[in-house]
Amino acid sequence: LASGFLEAMMGARRPGARADEHAVLEVAPPAPPRIRLAMTARLFHRMLRLESDTARFQRRLATVLARHRVVAARGQAGGPRAPSAAAARGASPAPAAALAEFDALCREALRDWQTPIVNDLFLMFAHGALRRTASAWLGSDSPALVNGLLAGGGISARPGQELVGIGAAIRARADWSAVVRRTPPEELLERLAGDPALAPLKARIDAYLETWADRAPRELQLERRTFREDPTALLAALRTLAIEPGAGGSERATADIATTARREVARRLRGQALAGRPAGAVRLAVFTVLLRLTRRGIRRREEMRLLRGQVFGVGRRIFRDLGASLTASGMLAEAGDVHYLELSELREIALGAWSVGEARSVVGARRARYAAYAAGPRLPNRLETRGPAADPLQIVPPATAPPDVPAGGAARTWRGIGAAVGRARGECLVVLEPTVAPPTAGRIIAARSTDPGWVPILVGAAGLAVEQGSLLSHSAIVARELGIPTVVGLPGLLDDVRDGDVLEVDGSSGEVRLQQRVTAA
Repeated sequence: LASGFLEAMMGARRPGARADEHAVLEVAPPAPPRIRLAMTARLFHRMLRLESDTARFQRRLATVLARHRVVAARGQAGGPRAPSAAAARGASPAPAAALAEFDALCREALRDWQTPIVNDLFLMFAHGALRRTASAWLGSDSPALVNGLLAGGGISARPGQELVGIGAAIRARADWSAVVRRTPPEELLERLAGDPALAPLKARIDAYLETWADRAPRELQLERRTFREDPTALLAALRTLAIEPGAGGSERATADIATTARREVARRLRGQALAGRPAGAVRLAVFTVLLRLTRRGIRRREEMRLLRGQVFGVGRRIFRDLGASLTASGMLAEAGDVHYLELSELREIALGAWSVGEARSVVGARRARYAAYAAGPRLPNRLETRGPAADPLQIVPPATAPPDVPAGGAARTWRGIGAAVGRARGECLVVLEPTVAPPTAGRIIAARSTDPGWVPILVGAAGLAVEQGSLLSHSAIVARELGIPTVVGLPGLLDDVRDGDVLEVDGSSGEVRLQQRVTAA
């Protein structure tokens, strides 16, 4: 049971696997009964206090973030920092101070870091039980009904919804609209700052960046630049929304989807009771509890993910400053080299135990190794290994089911996992790097994977088709919150579709259909 729930949560099913096929677990002999009993009791205790643990986690991280924002503001203003013990011993004060701040961040933030993991565990069981119950009680269309029940009402869509609001405000003002349309995104903030008449618009954009700038693609990778460092892609998305609002769902539309699904579920389960099956009322009560637990778990997951991303933003700023300091001293060739060094190595550099040549040599070797990884074959969604690990890793991609080609070749169909209900048709836009994506309004976005940081470019899209993902992946959660028809779990999709192809995404059936192939130039 647990393995099936875990595979569904992670999207780790083998391509082409039967519906009833699950991974074979190879585990150690079961623990003694007393150990299992103690573990069960502890998990039950954590479940009962999960709401209070979540609130404590959120309060702690909010306090941590506020404190480090004050430290960052002092640093930007040139405020003094207390000399560290390392500085007193003659070490480079800037690296030592940066590492001391990072250590303080870890001590403050990591104390309750297990709470999101515990929430994910209970969400896995609640969501799995909800899906299985729906399959048994509601009929063959139960996956689409559950997706409808989970639509809307989450924090991950908030950045996109606020961006849509700013775009609407720009369209309503001819002077704002003219400036935004004519100004390249990389020059927009400077243009707004130079015109007092545009001060209200700049204030709205500044407020947005202050709140959401760390919510960027791959936000948990410290080496990635966020919208705080480079808002160009965000402003490009805003420019598109200022020209046309796009085809994405609205808050009201997603609420309507959820309401319609709730009414249909209630109608079916009450109908079972009226047909002489008194269990219908009991089933409705059980189903309602499972739905409430699942929605609550998803809400907690996304709220805590946002806070974690903001904490990573603090860490990113610390290491960015550290990299700049080491570059200024000549230790590194460029600030980004700091991400090719381990934390223990940075501590030795701060203590003066490394030479310039040694640091640059290590960075160069690791850069070359990472470049070799990037040039290698793309990893499949699921790896199966046997025997000792090889270096370099020899990857044999698993066979993927080819798209269906009906008689006459009129259309192709890929079957994946319907993640957000609805049907959309439009031109395909293949997005590999969301920070350089062209306008997406009204188009079907095809991607390898997405995360909550994609919201600025997803909010105007008509539909979404993703190679990776599961029903609890961020692709699925964000799509349901935005009301965008979405199919995930489509391995190999990007090997066949191209920009300009006309696709139809059916988020209820889990199918993506190629309606028209773009003419090659």
